[in-house]
Amino acid sequence: MPQYRIVMISPQFMPEVFGGAEQQCLRLSKVLARRGHKIHILTSRTQAQTAPSDIEDGVEIVRLKAGAPPQQGGRAIVASLAWMRRVYGWIESRRAEIDVLHMHQAKVNAVIGAICGRRFDIPTIVKVGNAGRGMDLRTLERKRPLYGKLGAHLAARDIGCYVAISSCIERELAEFGVARNKITFIPNGIDLSASKVGQSQNALREAWGLRSGDKAFLFAGRLEKQKNVAFLIDAFARLAASNAQAVLVLLGDGEDRAQMEARAHASGQGARIKFLGKRDDVRQSMAAADFFVLPALTEGLSNALLEAMSVGLVPISSRVSGSLDAIVPGENGWLFDVGDGDGFVQAMQDALEMPGPQLQDMRAACMARAARDYDMEAIADQYEILYEQMRHHSNVLGVKRSFQETAHGGQAYGS
Repeated sequence: MPQYRIVMISPQFMPEVFGGAEQQCLRLSKVLARRGHKIHILTSRTQAQTAPSDIEDGVEIVRLKAGAPPQQGGRAIVASLAWMRRVYGWIESRRAEIDVLHMHQAKVNAVIGAICGRRFDIPTIVKVGNAGRGMDLRTLERKRPLYGKLGAHLAARDIGCYVAISSCIERELAEFGVARNKITFIPNGIDLSASKVGQSQNALREAWGLRSGDKAFLFAGRLEKQKNVAFLIDAFARLAASNAQAVLVLLGDGEDRAQMEARAHASGQGARIKFLGKRDDVRQSMAAADFFVLPALTEGLSNALLEAMSVGLVPISSRVSGSLDAIVPGENGWLFDVGDGDGFVQAMQDALEMPGPQLQDMRAACMARAARDYDMEAIADQYEILYEQMRHHSNVLGVKRSFQETAHGGQAYGS
């Protein structure tokens, strides 16, 4: 495989934000850099203490100054335009050294990526991160005119290839007007080598204050509206009222934490709802729990879901985007309709009543699914093939079919 010079463009990045799209960008970039590709991550810097650049595991991260997060509109429009100008100038000065522009999420980075790709004849890829009302292009379309319909439809027309991380996003891109021959399916990936756990599960459970026989439902993510944490707390309180073994453990932080802690206390089940905050031992914590819960209103493909499955933690998820691809009800988890409290409580009750041998089979099925479909090394293989296709198809015609057949031995992915 040839070595490529890839510029990943993300509106924001670590350490200023630590979202799923940013984590995926860095994980993929590190794998590609280990394989000899030259990777730059081009992003923004809104805080004075943030380093303008650094190198992490062979990946060079360049942060261009921005007065506000570039994806914001409204009063931040001037700052966003200034950041886009800096991105344009950076790419223009290095255009002969760039093989592919790879945008993570279709925000203003997709707009400036489309402009630069067309202007400097560089192949462009956008990885779309969200589905439903929050699908990237729909969100972009709702912003002010400069970012709105003009920017979204320019990106839909001029970006060379769109990567959908779920079959739901694949359909929604086509419905938005993106040509079907410009859409390909590559899910998120996880580092399976990092899925091994070291600390004793019993030690962690003791640290959480769990008793022998307790069953822990674990949530991992930002405590914010999209993750539907209030709904989770209310549903769990209903379950706990009739089941003395159930415990809810929440990993993560966010602007709604204080409000959610107050809600848990008011539910009457506060002692059995444990807020552990942001942690570095997420995979270890997952392995010490019994079930993973994802009640999100919208998702692309949850990193936490894939990490949970990789350590054999059986998921209970709302029917959102990537969860529909990853979870087969009765085989490796449970699904319930978004916002269906009765359905969620019943799924958790069914999980508690699952016989031990059957639950072990589900755990094994989770790990097998993660290894088969979501190993980051295999995901990087697919991106390498896509980059190769992009370099030889200036108008991207036929990229989807030929890429999928090459990546999967003549069979379209997911078929």
